[in-house]
Amino acid sequence: MRRTWLRWIVAVLLVASCKKEESTVTLDTAVSDTGTTAMTTTTTGTVAQTNEARFREQLAREYGDLNPAQQAWNPPAKAQLYKRQLVTYRIAPKGAPGSVTENMLGTGTPQTWQGNISARVKAQLTGPAFDIEPKEAIVHPLAPGQAVAWTWWITPNETGAQLLQLKTSLVLNVGGTDQDLPEPPRVQRVDVAFNLAGWAKIHWQLIATSIFIPLGGWACKELWQRLRKKP
Repeated sequence: MRRTWLRWIVAVLLVASCKKEESTVTLDTAVSDTGTTAMTTTTTGTVAQTNEARFREQLAREYGDLNPAQQAWNPPAKAQLYKRQLVTYRIAPKGAPGSVTENMLGTGTPQTWQGNISARVKAQLTGPAFDIEPKEAIVHPLAPGQAVAWTWWITPNETGAQLLQLKTSLVLNVGGTDQDLPEPPRVQRVDVAFNLAGWAKIHWQLIATSIFIPLGGWACKELWQRLRKKP
């Protein structure tokens, strides 16, 4: 009887030991997988930083005759619903005569800054509460001493505090392939006020249907009744 109990105790201990080993192996595997994922993410971030540093070195090496360049844009701080206006972004490379804010179309107050550019720059103006023309990003070539400007028509279609965003990228040729190096975007808050004249111009069909057509029908009815009363 004692031998039987001893056998059962030994068997239970062996099973418990095997389960503990399996748990340890699973935990080690999980830790190993997590470590691999973290290492992959870190490697990707390091490669991106290395590529950007390489692009910056190319800018300094190839485009020293353009840099540093003066840059400016003139987004409005206030606007009226459905009333369009111009926004300009301008770059004046090193050696360009005059001020970077000269000949800027639009009524907004210019904001200026300085930075390095490449021989080609891509720019796009975006804003979910605006109709913007042109919509697509446009690339302009730059030459030493010659300023270049991008211009957009913007039309607010919502009232309240809205955002305009200027997105720019330096277009570099790396190994025969164009690579975009994005610059920090510029953001402007625009307070859009209600504009009755602009609203009426857009919604004239609604106004005609709800006011002028019924009014015209009433006038015709009154005129017909008066004509019938005449002897």
